[in-house]
Amino acid sequence: MSADNWAICPRCKLEEQRRYDLQLREVATAYGRLPAEEYESMREALRNRPELATTLREDYESFITEGGRFYISYTGACQACAFRHVFKVDEQLMVEP
Repeated sequence: MSADNWAICPRCKLEEQRRYDLQLREVATAYGRLPAEEYESMREALRNRPELATTLREDYESFITEGGRFYISYTGACQACAFRHVFKVDEQLMVEP
């Protein structure tokens, strides 16, 4: 069964940003302390950030039955980390006037 959508995981994105921020601080600290070519290599690594993969599998459905049952189901689960979110609504609607 295929997913309804694939997206970028918010947890993976946050972790990538934290890694980038740490590298940025390391480059700033290295200025004037490392040989120029080594420093430039560190800076180049910051410029060539890989794009995040779409590892968040999203499955969802929503409907209202003829009898007035309202249903929504959403599950998002990352294939790369432990992030997971589940949301469900299942209620009977007031259909009488």
